[in-house]
Amino acid sequence: MFGFVVKSNFFIIKGGYFPFVWAALKALLMGESFVPLLIGLALGHLFIFLKDIYVVRTHKDYLGTPNFIKKWWNSPSRASRVNN
Repeated sequence: MFGFVVKSNFFIIKGGYFPFVWAALKALLMGESFVPLLIGLALGHLFIFLKDIYVVRTHKDYLGTPNFIKKWWNSPSRASRVNN
């Protein structure tokens, strides 16, 4: 269902559950707060929703690449630096 499996010496995790298991282990074993980990998971889900699902449904890309980066990436001077 999730496409990949994470294998360790102690357990096997389906890929879709890995961020949640990682956050739980980090919080429980290393003593970190759950709040930043949960905020990170929520923002990651929001990004995937806005970048993949919302664009397909509404044809609006609110997280598109800025034009100045597109112009820089396609500029001839950058291409000559990369190819040499």
